[in-house]
Amino acid sequence: MTLSELVLKLQKYQEDYGDIECVLSIDTRDAFNETYLDDVVLNKYEAMDTSDGYVYSVCFHGELIQEQD
Repeated sequence: MTLSELVLKLQKYQEDYGDIECVLSIDTRDAFNETYLDDVVLNKYEAMDTSDGYVYSVCFHGELIQEQD
């Protein structure tokens, strides 16, 4: 999924359900964690080998919620 697709899906959910918490789930072979998203930030780093001289990354900031077994 691209970032644009993610944003469109989140906007659709907000239209359908109003103001709800957004949770990012990390599901791997080793672990399952939920992170409640507090903020989304676009970081911009200087680079020498890109067309505009920068590298961009999207960062999700939140709180890791531990699940009980």
